[in-house]
Amino acid sequence: VNWLVYTVVYNRAIRTMHFDQYFLQKVPLPRRWDQAAPRLGELASECLALAAARRQWTHAGAPTAEREAAQLRLAETEAAINDLVAEAYHDPG
Repeated sequence: VNWLVYTVVYNRAIRTMHFDQYFLQKVPLPRRWDQAAPRLGELASECLALAAARRQWTHAGAPTAEREAAQLRLAETEAAINDLVAEAYHDPG
């Protein structure tokens, strides 16, 4: 949500600004957002964990197969996030 406000409302003017509640309340969220938010949080946490593991494995010299599997899982998780957000915004009901 902060990205949307930063990009649309402030047009990328101020990078360090914390957005106040007034502007955050103006961001249009779909009706199904409350249903999607918990799963989005889980997927985002998984992305962060996979990205951290990938960085650690890169520095530690982990086997290429493990790194490739982590990269594939990260891409799948990011795709799942994109699908969930698209579904929430494009759901007519």
